[in-house]
Amino acid sequence: MISWSFAPQVKTEGFAFNTTAAAVAGLMLTLASGAGAGETFRLLSWNIHHGEGMDGKLDLVRIAELIKACEPDAVALQEVDRNCKRTGGVDMPAELARLTGMTAHFQKAMDFGGGGYGICLLTKSKALETKGYALPNSAKPVEPRTAQTVKVEVPGGTLTIANTHLDVTSGETRLAQAQFLIKTLGEVPDTVVLAGDFNAVRGDTTLKAIESAGWAVPEKQGDPNTIPSGKPNREIDFAVFRPARALKVVKYTVLNEPVASDHRPILVEVERATP
Repeated sequence: MISWSFAPQVKTEGFAFNTTAAAVAGLMLTLASGAGAGETFRLLSWNIHHGEGMDGKLDLVRIAELIKACEPDAVALQEVDRNCKRTGGVDMPAELARLTGMTAHFQKAMDFGGGGYGICLLTKSKALETKGYALPNSAKPVEPRTAQTVKVEVPGGTLTIANTHLDVTSGETRLAQAQFLIKTLGEVPDTVVLAGDFNAVRGDTTLKAIESAGWAVPEKQGDPNTIPSGKPNREIDFAVFRPARALKVVKYTVLNEPVASDHRPILVEVERATP
């Protein structure tokens, strides 16, 4: 693959992790079988539930092992702790960067437990520009939400990667947040790939607004559902891009990881569309 430069006591290196060698090997074979020809960009998106799995264990190593097996160019993570008491004061962005060999870009949504809680983009290549955005809240404020962008250099130009986690309590608030992102990211001159936990299902007002604004909302290959991770029955994690015809989807799947978080991760591989 030619890359476009277009995740109490937390288990880190030195501790056992629950993802077996066989599972990682199987995942790598699955990913390799779907690789496309030419220059591609691989983006993994995953709500990591502050590193806590469905087995109640806080384990960053198994999250990092899955990330490395996917060989992504960028990773959009949601529900990330930084120096929070509930996760042992660990700087999760820094630790995940160390474990994966990538660069972390953290965007705090709010203060929490003596530290910060928010989202994080990991990138393989150097960032040319990073920005963070507070998303609109409701009249009766709920948990703050945020978004972030990282611009990277790619063959023939630049690409902007965006990461977000939309509101879970209100469709009206979620739609307002999506409309903010449509307007804000619509002013970016690059092709933009936006990924994250949208807390919205395909076909509702949030996804319809994104698609109506000229974004591609591609369909996943295989079972599209991402939550709950044990037996997923809803699709709320997405990767979308604009302009809608700028990219061709080579592979877009939900990964079979039922334990490490309450969400399953998604992986999208794209290439520039032929003019």
